[in-house]
Order: sequence, then structure tokens, then C-alpha cells
Amino acid sequence: MAAWPPCSCFTFLSQQPVAPARPASTLQVPGPPPPPGHADYDPARMKLFIEATADLYAAAQAGDLETCLACLAKGAEPGRPNNWMGKSTPLHAAAAAGSLAVCQLLLDRGASVESRTTSWEGHEAETPEAVAARHGHQSVASWLAAQTTRV
Repeated sequence: MAAWPPCSCFTFLSQQPVAPARPASTLQVPGPPPPPGHADYDPARMKLFIEATADLYAAAQAGDLETCLACLAKGAEPGRPNNWMGKSTPLHAAAAAGSLAVCQLLLDRGASVESRTTSWEGHEAETPEAVAARHGHQSVASWLAAQTTRV
């Protein structure tokens, strides 16, 4: 049987020296990494950023303050909309969970109290305040309303 010739599809990967891999726990991402094609693009940074931001959303849904802090330390973006969840943000998720502590943390780290969903849980154009009120978390909704007036 004849051997296939080597594929040249990924030759661009071997043109630059590859740095030794570091354990994922030592990678710290200060924010959104540059996109593919940018001179500073690093797939490991991009992977860590995506994982941290997804984990932040899940932690906000659970009202887990400690995990939210850990995700933010890894570079998660507190205001990043989740395209699969109607462009809701971690702040929307925390408001739905009724977690005032997580809402405070996310706003302190740059989330927007004015962000709106597209279509999430059968409702459209909701702010985090409206989400909290719909889920029966009046104290969180009131606090978010007070933050809205400060903006």
C-alpha cells in the first residue's frame, strides 16, 4: 500500500518556535486576548479566556461568589453576552438567581446594568433589573434600579 504524502495544511504551525507548554493553572489572562490573525494571538490564552468566561456565566447562575472571583482572576469578561442564552450576561444570570453579592461583584468589575437580552426565557429586551423582578428577587431588582439611576 502506498503511503500518503505529508499534508501541507498545517505547515504554518511549524514555522515559528513553539514555547514549552505551561500548566493551565499558571496562565493568567488580563482580558480578552487578541483574535486569530493578530500578531499576539495565543491559542492557549484564547482557550483560557473562553473557559473562564463560560465558567463565570455558570457560577453567576448558581450565585457562587467564590467561583466568580476565581473566573474573573483568570480573565473572564463580566459583561460578555452569552449568544446561546439570548445575549444575556453573567449579570442577568446572577439577577435571575437572586444573588446580590454576585451582582455587586460583576458591576464592580465592569458589567453594565443597562445591558439587554435579545430573547431569553421567552422574554425580550430585559435588563438585569427586569430579570430579577421577573424571578421574584425584589431586593436585587431594587438594588439594580438604584445602580441604574447612578449611571
